[in-house]
Amino acid sequence: MTLVKKILLLFLTFFALFTVVFVYISDAIWQNGYLRLEHREVQLETKRAQLAMDGELSRLHTLVEDWGPWDDTYDFARTLNPSFVQKNLSEAALTNMKLSYVLVVAPDGRPLYEQAFDLSTNKYAAPGPGQAQAIAQLTPLSDAQEKGLSGLLRLPDGTPLLVTSHPILTSERAGPPRGTLWFARRADADYLQELSNLVQGDLFWSEPHLPVREESSDTVYARWEMPVLDAGEPLALGLTVPRAIVQAGQAQHRAFLMFSPALTPSSFQLYL
Repeated sequence: MTLVKKILLLFLTFFALFTVVFVYISDAIWQNGYLRLEHREVQLETKRAQLAMDGELSRLHTLVEDWGPWDDTYDFARTLNPSFVQKNLSEAALTNMKLSYVLVVAPDGRPLYEQAFDLSTNKYAAPGPGQAQAIAQLTPLSDAQEKGLSGLLRLPDGTPLLVTSHPILTSERAGPPRGTLWFARRADADYLQELSNLVQGDLFWSEPHLPVREESSDTVYARWEMPVLDAGEPLALGLTVPRAIVQAGQAQHRAFLMFSPALTPSSFQLYL
């Protein structure tokens, strides 16, 4: 082998090694950077969804905190007068307040009045079996809190429910309490769709104890578990986020390699 061929072979070996190292390092730097951005985006959207759900619980609690200590509610807990329902819990009123369920529980824990409402049709609905009992059993926990209770509950049919309560008092917030007022909203598919409009992804209820994060070529799946008020199996909320950031990074990386001076034929001629 002539000296020129040896030098050329050495150069080609060096060039190939340089190319492999260059591609590997650039890919690692590029990919890791965009993966970090994607991870940050998923964390942000997860936090945004959680804050939106917390905000809905806060809204519901503001309502029940306004209705619980009220002379009209105080009288209703004793008389169950239908005029209170007609005047204050009409279909229009429940639509405006976005309530799926109203429950009045006696001081001894007995359900006194319940009304379910379908927010998809804005019509009264039949309460699910065992729904009143599932909420009423939380009354001791609610009584232990001066301003009531707020949180998540899984109904007997499996549907998650946002629930909040307040003691039934007079308008002067005097007692003795005549029971507990509960307001609730079903966190069903319609509610999650409404919530999804606030984040850059789609929300869904998932099975608990699955991986916190999974990836496909197009989507990242993030999950987080939320405790329920009755200390049962936690609820797992999932979020799917399109991998737009990583896909954009991959496209930019390919373009960078294609037009990189170190990897073009002209650079090869330059070295020769």
